[in-house]
Order: sequence, then structure tokens, then C-alpha cells
Amino acid sequence: MTLLIVAVLTFAFFKARPLWAHAESAQCRARLVTVGGLLKAWRGAHEGNFPADLESLGTLVPSSDPAIWACPSDPRPSSYEYYFPTGGSPAKDAVFVRCHVHGQVCLADGSVPRKAPAKGK
Repeated sequence: MTLLIVAVLTFAFFKARPLWAHAESAQCRARLVTVGGLLKAWRGAHEGNFPADLESLGTLVPSSDPAIWACPSDPRPSSYEYYFPTGGSPAKDAVFVRCHVHGQVCLADGSVPRKAPAKGK
């Protein structure tokens, strides 16, 4: 009987793990959507220029939750990779912020595509 209970609990645990990972991936995407909205607002208020760093976007919303700067699957407080555009205005499909855990991106136009672009773009 004990063996049966352990087997059922083990099965349930391993079935729940992918669901948890999917939930964290969805939460990560939602945070990138928030960052994209802040990017659009920043560029509108600063003549189309990009911020020097991600935390600068937080000045637009002083009460913003500091958790939006990090992937929920990463314990670091600021885990998203920021790509500061150099050499003029980047293409609108250039990567602005990237999650190194899930591979999701926020593009220079503030959008967050459902599918991450191919590596090397």
C-alpha cells in the first residue's frame, strides 16, 4: 500500500513539473510585455531614444514592482539581458531584452513575439 502511494505521488510530482515550468514561462512573457510597454512610453518621452539600462524604465512608474526586471525562473534580481542599441535607430525587430532561461525576447518596437526569433538574429 505504501509503495502504491509513493508511486502515485511520484507520478503526480513529475506531471506537475512541466505545468509549473509553463506557468513560469507565461509569467516571464507577461513581464516582458510590461517592459515593452515601458519601452514605448520611454521612447515617446525621450525623442525616440533608448534608455541607458532597464532600470531607467522604472522611473516612468516609480511604484513598479522590481520583480518585472527578472525572469521568475531565475533567482537573480535583474536577470533579463539588455541590448543597448548602438549606431542609430535599430530595426524594429531587433532584440531589446532577452530572457536567457526561456529564450523569450522583447523587440525594439516594444512587442513580444509568441515565438522567439531564431538564434543569430
